[in-house]
Amino acid sequence: WTEVSVTKSLESLCGRVRATFTDRWPDEVWGIVPGDEIKVLVGGKRLMTGYVDRVASDVAGDSHEIAISGRDKTADLVDSSSSVKPGSWKNRKLDAVAKILAEPFGIKVRVLTDVGEAFDTFSITAGETIYEALEEKARQRAVLMNTDNDGNLVFIEVGTPVLTRGVEYGKNVLSASTVYDHSNRFAFYTVKGQRSTGGDRWTGGTATQIFGEALDPLITRPRELIIKAEGQATYSSSQKRAQWEAVNRAGKSEIVDVIVQGWRDPN
Repeated sequence: WTEVSVTKSLESLCGRVRATFTDRWPDEVWGIVPGDEIKVLVGGKRLMTGYVDRVASDVAGDSHEIAISGRDKTADLVDSSSSVKPGSWKNRKLDAVAKILAEPFGIKVRVLTDVGEAFDTFSITAGETIYEALEEKARQRAVLMNTDNDGNLVFIEVGTPVLTRGVEYGKNVLSASTVYDHSNRFAFYTVKGQRSTGGDRWTGGTATQIFGEALDPLITRPRELIIKAEGQATYSSSQKRAQWEAVNRAGKSEIVDVIVQGWRDPN
């Protein structure tokens, strides 16, 4: 290869790879085609495992350049709707449903944090992708989804894992820039939901109003964000959702762009 770029982000479930090659054997058929499995290794250590999406060929004079792009295995969850029946489950935890939905694609599920209590009902809406269905429920339980180097779906919380060496100016930092943007932060976060209690098909039931609240002490103006809880809420899930929203928005408001020496933390 002559150029390679690998992108991994907490903002996106699946990572991306782009690579450019020079065809040294013009009389032979190029061996990589869309759909092939791809593994990206640096120094013998794997960075990602996925599939080739696109292959482009460019011929000019006596040169022949080939460029490929691909994504993690979890790209299938981002793109695809679920064919698993019945498409609705009761009293299942987030990771349990994720394993059911990911199994047809040969994707394993790893849990590195508490995914919260089971959902009363977990249903996939018509036209919804697998990722969209899981992301909505993950947001309710205040957890993040990402992909590890082997292409597995991973449930994590912000801040894990921590680099053993870290980033330190004067040692491994080549350049750095920072941006502080509070436009999407609020002083008060309130999650409002309800939960049906009692009743039957004739008498009905009562809906208990449930609230979760969190504060951001750095925002001094009375800015408030009210969030409607999806599905049946509990006090615990609503409180955790409000706290997650505050912490998540605070984290996104402080952007540090650092270029370091090397690809990986040495430890």
